[in-house]
Amino acid sequence: MLLSQQIAVGAYRRAR
Repeated sequence: MLLSQQIAVGAYRRAR
């Protein structure tokens, strides 16, 4: 599922 990738991208961008 792309949800995993979307969540990973969101968390990565949020961490910045």
